[in-house]
Amino acid sequence: MFGDKGSLEWTHDQPTRLKFTRANGPDIYLTNGRSFLCDRAKSMSRIAAGHPEGFFETFGNYYRGFCTEVLRRMGESDAPVLPHPTIADGIHSMQFVDACVESNRKGNAWVDVPQE
Repeated sequence: MFGDKGSLEWTHDQPTRLKFTRANGPDIYLTNGRSFLCDRAKSMSRIAAGHPEGFFETFGNYYRGFCTEVLRRMGESDAPVLPHPTIADGIHSMQFVDACVESNRKGNAWVDVPQE
């Protein structure tokens, strides 16, 4: 993914590593389970560095977010606010997939994804 301030690169070959490059800067490789990560990023990983994440983490993070939201709505004031997908997130994800298909159909041309 490329933007005005830099880029991100991730591949299936090395799924626990994210390449981050600021515009005109050096490549920085970020991995899971490291002390330099922010608290929110740390809360999304239950597996130590060097172990593959993915399917296990996906459902663990989804259900933890959902359950803490249920607890908050039941009056558990100390339940943390954790991110979890919403219907709007699902719609936006499908718009992204539609844009990918359209881009392919147009010979890999840039296609804007609607922003709601």
